[in-house]
Amino acid sequence: MSKLNEGKLTIEQLKRLVFKNISSFRKEVLTHPYIGQDCGLFDPANNIISISSDPITGATENIGRLSVEINLNDIAASGAEPFAITVTLLCPIGTKEEEIKKIMKEIDETAKEKNVQVIGGHTEVTSSVNRIIVSITALGIINRETYDENIEIQEGFDIYITKDAGLEGTYIIGTEKENELKDILDEEDMNKLKKYSTLLSVIEDAKLAKNSGALLMHDITEGGILGAVWESCELVGFGAKIYKEKISISNTTKKISNHFNINPLKLISSGSLLFFASKENRKEIELAFQDKEIELSRIGVITKEKEIVLIDKGKEIIVEKPQSDELYKVI
Repeated sequence: MSKLNEGKLTIEQLKRLVFKNISSFRKEVLTHPYIGQDCGLFDPANNIISISSDPITGATENIGRLSVEINLNDIAASGAEPFAITVTLLCPIGTKEEEIKKIMKEIDETAKEKNVQVIGGHTEVTSSVNRIIVSITALGIINRETYDENIEIQEGFDIYITKDAGLEGTYIIGTEKENELKDILDEEDMNKLKKYSTLLSVIEDAKLAKNSGALLMHDITEGGILGAVWESCELVGFGAKIYKEKISISNTTKKISNHFNINPLKLISSGSLLFFASKENRKEIELAFQDKEIELSRIGVITKEKEIVLIDKGKEIIVEKPQSDELYKVI
């Protein structure tokens, strides 16, 4: 297919490359993206709307799927059910039509899997970027009757994470740097990367956590597990003690981290959910995740001191506020 000219896509290109590849629908959405339809309208039936927006900048492979997954994760972590997304594609000069089509197919496929509708967006070729940037805004619905704006976190609450540390970062690096890692990763590692590609959603994790007593949830994105703990504690005004040996880190992640000299606890981990919960809910929470066969680790405890302390083989290490994600040392 031909390369795209700079500027907005033509009407015919939009029809062929974008609109033709959108097929997800929700009853709450009153409009569908098309020429002249710049806004999505919806009827939330007196519920509360949760909104989040994030771009994909650290990956080139499977960015359509990744962009949907990470934004829906933020919505799910807020306790909402995702129902709609807008999509913005910023493409460098020289982008081919087939690249747009592929991304839109990935986005649509993932949206249908998650029962989410694409309601609008923007696609443009611009010299301002040197690779395709996908930015998505996601919307979710929270039942007004179950919404509680007062999150009463207390000293002694358990801190949990689901799945493995550095999940998304491991997947991205393993995919983007496959040639460089071919002598380091074996068949078992490659199977782990394939598995990680199916574990990037926390929608089910968040439902289980919320229904079994979690009082605060946070999708573990840039800054990794330590960054997520720091941000969540900053929000509620408490500190935490985290025990490194209780954090699940796969051998694949360890190999990649050692090769690139990065910290897996500061590596982006979409697909993993952090949440706080009272000890009174410990049995219910852990049985719920066990029944659904979703890996769950109790990694620490909330403290009244505001410091975040990582305990590694008995040594206490103060966790500083998150900086740039470890992913950007590699990609």
